Amino acid sequence: MNYNAILDTKLTDTGSEPCTLAEAKEWCKIELNITEENTLITELIKTARLQCEGYTNVSFVEKTVIAILNNSLGSIELPYGPVKTFTSLINEDGKTLTVTTEYVLQGELFKTIKTPCDSYLKATYVAGYTTLPTNFKTAVLQQVAYLYENRGDTPADATRQNNTSIPTELSPMVKLTLNPDRRIW
Repeated sequence: MNYNAILDTKLTDTGSEPCTLAEAKEWCKIELNITEENTLITELIKTARLQCEGYTNVSFVEKTVIAILNNSLGSIELPYGPVKTFTSLINEDGKTLTVTTEYVLQGELFKTIKTPCDSYLKATYVAGYTTLPTNFKTAVLQQVAYLYENRGDTPADATRQNNTSIPTELSPMVKLTLNPDRRIW
């Protein structure tokens, strides 16, 4: 069976979080001089960003992506764009392919590998935004507020941080904010 698929990914964050502790506290209407929950709010910023990235399949912060791809039909989209710098493409024989002669990338922000049509490719690249678009930053702040306000609620899929239950779902408002930019592969 020939089909395109993302077989595996490894993501390594290299950029800083899209909002500061002060911005999150201001969004949540928490006085800046109150410091008792700074550690929790800092963790919520990362959790909210990861949840928003997971929902949209977009890299909000700069990260190195290693993606194992089945590009049997050609033109597979690289996951977790936008792609800033494409580093390498290796085939299943371990050969590093050369751009323009052995592989073709298409697109501006969200790139696809047009060719080669191969069942196993290992792509390495840097993805993410230098400056996060306003709607994405707003979504992260909305999710921080949602997580902060709902940490006493314990849905079945909640995670635990610092002995506190953290809901893992996105708030309905965050989904509305992110839906226009959601990428589905």
